[in-house]
Amino acid sequence: MDTKNGAANVAAMRKLVDRYVAEGKVANLVVAIGTAERPPDYICAGTLDLDGGPEAGPDTLYRIYSMTKLITGCAIMMLVEDGKLTLDTPLSEIFPQFAQMEVLADPENGTATRPAERPILIRHLLTHSAGFFYSSNAPAAAKSLYVEGGGETARASLEVEARRPSDLPSFAEAVARLPLLYEPGTSWYYSIALDVAGAVVEKVSEIPFERFLELRLFSPLGMSDTSFTVPGAKLDRLCSNYQIVPEGLELVETGAGSDWARPPRIPAGGSGLVSTARDFSNFMRMLLREGDLDGVRVLRLETARLMMSDMMAPGVMAAAPTDHTGYGAGGSVVTEPIPGGQAKGSFGWTGAAGTLATVDRETGFYAVLMTQVMGWHPNPLHAEFTRTLYAELPGRSE
Repeated sequence: MDTKNGAANVAAMRKLVDRYVAEGKVANLVVAIGTAERPPDYICAGTLDLDGGPEAGPDTLYRIYSMTKLITGCAIMMLVEDGKLTLDTPLSEIFPQFAQMEVLADPENGTATRPAERPILIRHLLTHSAGFFYSSNAPAAAKSLYVEGGGETARASLEVEARRPSDLPSFAEAVARLPLLYEPGTSWYYSIALDVAGAVVEKVSEIPFERFLELRLFSPLGMSDTSFTVPGAKLDRLCSNYQIVPEGLELVETGAGSDWARPPRIPAGGSGLVSTARDFSNFMRMLLREGDLDGVRVLRLETARLMMSDMMAPGVMAAAPTDHTGYGAGGSVVTEPIPGGQAKGSFGWTGAAGTLATVDRETGFYAVLMTQVMGWHPNPLHAEFTRTLYAELPGRSE
């Protein structure tokens, strides 16, 4: 790939990918790096399991967890483009239960509440500024609220899932009964907001959320392996998932024994998809081309640009990954150039099992990283990947 056209050092990336696999830090790595004009280069190493099995490649299936948020954000932008929503539509216009929200008065010390003074807007869902949270990052006093109140969508045992709302509209209605962490629009806090956005897509489009994604995104973009459920015939392509422990890597689940082999109780717009490097490259290349993939247009140019812009209120910044991070439709936006890294306006997000996707429109390329290791915080792989990605680009040194 030609660095003058926004390419990365493929040889250096090959060394990085091979080293992580050889050192046993991951079972496999698949990297895709491409430009607007042609499909990506794939750099692959490792096998689907630490103990062996098929080699990983562009069509290996990965749990992409929070990279799902980019897809859900795009779905909301499609409804904005269709004229069925605006970024400033109050959530209560879609689900009236959100009209009278409560805010935790002192979330670090208790669950007492006061009436919210501001409405939740659609832009707040897209940017994690609605006032929601996850049970996993909640203040201690508020943690049980989401667990007991139906505010979770993460994969769990059948017994646990059976106690949750039975569908997306019921999930949204359950969330409306829970207090907010802060006034909508005033702060950024990683949350279930994109799960609620999935319920909005279903309610406004009047078709199931997963069907909307298939009709409007996955089918047009050739993302045939991206879904909330892995069919039995594809389970041999779903790699094992691991977590970091002091001794190295510990198995979380195999492909054959994965929870993704069964339909979820609720299709989680914030974390529920499985995809491949090939599929997700199609999505990121569409973003780089501002809504078009080889003549198939899924977003108007202005909609794609809006999706990848900072949608938060002036002065409100995301808490990750840098001090100069805004937030667009389900992904972070670089608001100031990062030395040795992304240009201003770069857009993307990561997943809990080590996946990453980014599009740098100024430099002219996108990149996707797939692996399956939970628990790297901060993530040295992501830091090394970014350094390698930008190492030989003119004017982008430290």
